[in-house]
Amino acid sequence: MFARFAAFVLLSAVGGCAADAPPAAAPSEADRLLANVTQDALAGAFARLDSAGYVADLDVTQRDAGGAAVGEAALTVRSAGGAVRVEERRGTGTLAEPSDDPPRLRDPIGSALPSEPAFVDPASREQYRRAVVGDTVVAGRALRLVEAVLIDTTAEQAVRRVRAAVDPQTARPVVVEVERRADSVVYTEASRVRVALAPGRGGAWLPREVETDTRTDVPLAEPVRLRTAWTVRAGR
Repeated sequence: MFARFAAFVLLSAVGGCAADAPPAAAPSEADRLLANVTQDALAGAFARLDSAGYVADLDVTQRDAGGAAVGEAALTVRSAGGAVRVEERRGTGTLAEPSDDPPRLRDPIGSALPSEPAFVDPASREQYRRAVVGDTVVAGRALRLVEAVLIDTTAEQAVRRVRAAVDPQTARPVVVEVERRADSVVYTEASRVRVALAPGRGGAWLPREVETDTRTDVPLAEPVRLRTAWTVRAGR
């Protein structure tokens, strides 16, 4: 008799807790569009570009703590068969001397975002304001603009803001921009990366514009700000 009564009380308590728990919020349109804005969002496009080969123009600017340019470089880079070479180069100031290794175009989104960002994870996405903020058109394709902005000032999240242009039919991103900030006793780093795709030969979407802008501040050294801007030409 006691065992039956105890089981009844236990089941009643569990049922009561389940009834009192608020139902999980259904994903919004913004959540659906943001679901694929992860570290591998554009990895396939960069892989296709590496396989096809390309010619790209690269502009690099280094600035001092006051914002003045202390070094500038402009390069034309050709990639074919896995090999990269610099075809043209000019530089001034701190960037006057060429590097020993030719620069390679890499996917900055892969290092800017984790595999499951906090604004995608149901356990932490409420730390961000997530919203569809408009529409745009890229290469004749109608896209939705979606944004996630960190609003929880107590959350230790390096990703502060994400903005993407997403195909509403496939939910695949075409443009991704990420702003990050990391503060520690050793260094402070603030960065912004942006990648925009465009249709290449055969209609496959490939990287067309790739930008990175990073400011690093370490003790006993002047802050350094470095900006790179790649413009990829269609095909080789």
